[in-house]
Amino acid sequence: MHCRVDDTVDFTLSNDVDIPHSMDFHAAQIDPKHAFRSVTKGQSVQFSFTPKFAGAFMYHCGTAPVLMHIGSGMYGAIVVSPREPRPPAKEFVFVQSEF
Repeated sequence: MHCRVDDTVDFTLSNDVDIPHSMDFHAAQIDPKHAFRSVTKGQSVQFSFTPKFAGAFMYHCGTAPVLMHIGSGMYGAIVVSPREPRPPAKEFVFVQSEF
């Protein structure tokens, strides 16, 4: 995922499987009790956030047991670029897995 500082990121998670899931964005500074809550089969959660800091941040399923969900590949990266563009550069984001 890629956005800029002060962009609005709208996110919806719909769950159609028997195991509860959630999504925790480390670039978001919002109430985790609402936004990052677990949703069960047939439920959805919708939230928006506005990143305030540039950088590369993790997102992942935050439902217990968290390590099982992350170990199953439920994670990734969100890159938040500064509002003012930087000079062109080769950029890479690596996420590691034990697959």
